[in-house]
Amino acid sequence: MQLSARLNRLAPSATLAMSQKSAELKAQGVDIINLSVGEPDFNTPDHIKAAAKQAIDDNWSRYSPVPGYLDLREAICGKLLRENHLEYTPAQIVVGNGAKQAVCNVLLSVVGEGDEVIIPAPYWVSYPDMVRLADGTPVFVEAKIEQNFKITPAQLEAAITPAPVLSSFAAPPTPPAPSIAPKKWKDWPKCSAATRKCSSLPTKSTSTSTMSANMPRSPRARYERPRCRDQRRVESPTP
Repeated sequence: MQLSARLNRLAPSATLAMSQKSAELKAQGVDIINLSVGEPDFNTPDHIKAAAKQAIDDNWSRYSPVPGYLDLREAICGKLLRENHLEYTPAQIVVGNGAKQAVCNVLLSVVGEGDEVIIPAPYWVSYPDMVRLADGTPVFVEAKIEQNFKITPAQLEAAITPAPVLSSFAAPPTPPAPSIAPKKWKDWPKCSAATRKCSSLPTKSTSTSTMSANMPRSPRARYERPRCRDQRRVESPTP
């Protein structure tokens, strides 16, 4: 059987390759710290395991609603309002099996052949191949160490071409994890609105405490970024 051209465009996972190399070196007796796969260094907490077992006993094993169970989406809305001062309704929430699936679903839904997706670098290694899987073209914008790995609105504007584009923002980004200061967030919607070509995909695949500590905390914050109100947000907290 011949593999499709779409699949042949994808590169092997750099993360898994690093993890495999780490395992090989450890097997040779090398003292090495594996910083590849983003797994916690502890087991799933007992209360989470107990809740999962209870859900099985209570027969929560049928197909769930496509966007996720209503009570779960209500809980997510409560979290966003309580910790991030962002008001959403359950109808605006879709639950996935983690950030990787959610980001890929969004890209497959909105990116087509010839579309460009701006990816700030350094970036999560899966982003470019997700874009290629969707027949899009990744466009990299480099944020150097002198910039604390943060791209600027000017860099974003310079990367936007006449081709339809999507900009992917991780907050904080993986792997360097710097956060844009709250007072700087207002510049990004202006940048996108000025070009009228670029939609943004805010993503976050780290712990919820990291994001909430760096987002605006005042009640006024929910009104300071009105243009961001309906932009899609992908979030996957770690255990």
